[in-house]
Amino acid sequence: MRLLLLLLLVGCRAPSQTPAVGASTASARDVERITRVLDGDTLEIGDERIRLKGLNAPESNECLGPEAGEALRRAVAGGVRVDRRGVGDHGRTLAYLFADGTPIHVALVEQGLALAYPYGKRDDQTAAIAAAEARAREAGVGLFDGSACGPADPAAAALSIVRVVSNPPGDDLAFGAGEYVELSGPPGMSLAGWTLKDRSASNRYHFASGTSLPDSGRLRLYTACGPAAPDRLFWCRSRAGVWNNGGDTAWLLDPSGNTVSYMSYGGASGR
Repeated sequence: MRLLLLLLLVGCRAPSQTPAVGASTASARDVERITRVLDGDTLEIGDERIRLKGLNAPESNECLGPEAGEALRRAVAGGVRVDRRGVGDHGRTLAYLFADGTPIHVALVEQGLALAYPYGKRDDQTAAIAAAEARAREAGVGLFDGSACGPADPAAAALSIVRVVSNPPGDDLAFGAGEYVELSGPPGMSLAGWTLKDRSASNRYHFASGTSLPDSGRLRLYTACGPAAPDRLFWCRSRAGVWNNGGDTAWLLDPSGNTVSYMSYGGASGR
């Protein structure tokens, strides 16, 4: 049903009198045909590899990754207008895609099949994508559906992220200190198989077997190295911190990949 809604959303011609929010600002171009869709945010036109700007979709082997890729494949099937915005990592073109004037990047995020992520500098599309994520969050769809990846554990309802300290005094990676994320939940609750990640999803911490909440019900995960204790764990990263000082989101996923809790400093937070 979600893929059908997305197809209808990107396939309907927008009224010509008033551009939609997030509509293309690119100069008129011929419709381009997509050669191959790699996943929910990457595709190819001939030898050119394009990374959708402003969002981050799950990888193909992750929860909702296949659905995101299929939604993008359907959305671009009739050809798209490509609003190119420079070159990003690995030489990929950063771009926004439009089908009959409808912004595909906004539609994917609104269905909860991708998260807003300003890949590169913020621009005229950033606000529309952020608003689409807020709508997905409010509707509880896609990545914001607590059972999208499998049956939700009833005990998980009591577990949450309660604090993200991204810019502490001194060194972010000071031994035994520095930046951290704090969790709160039922004492003794197992965290084996759970994952904590940032908004880019390139930084992930996987809780090891035997990890559980201490008697206090509070557990801190420090980015730096240090001596583990019942109420604190250490990621032991040595080159750079995880949590961007300018703004980020911490996501807590259960063993099935369901989003159980998230916190954006300076932004929205919730379950």
